[in-house]
Amino acid sequence: MSPLLRQFLEEGRDQVREATRDLLSLEQGEGGAEAANAVFRAFHTLKGSSGLFDVPPMTRLLHAGEDLLARLRDGRARADAALVDGLLACLDLTARWLDALERDGTLPADAASLADAAIAA
Repeated sequence: MSPLLRQFLEEGRDQVREATRDLLSLEQGEGGAEAANAVFRAFHTLKGSSGLFDVPPMTRLLHAGEDLLARLRDGRARADAALVDGLLACLDLTARWLDALERDGTLPADAASLADAAIAA
């Protein structure tokens, strides 16, 4: 495994963990704009970093999450249960894919269809 991939996996897991924590705070009405900005930055960083590797489903999924978070940040969306649950599902899928990259060196064969389904939801 390349050092760059190893760094992406380690930092990616940290970002997933922190974004999950901040999303749960948002859902409980805590954290406000600061938490929303932190989650946006995590999705943005994960998306950008994923672009360095051949993982287009992950990049597409994170881009869709980033778009939702942009709407949240500028007041066009609320941090309701449906939005938070969808973003948590994106993070869960991202975490599973980080594990697959570490284990197999690639995303699972069904990654594109899983990304499409998550984006549609």
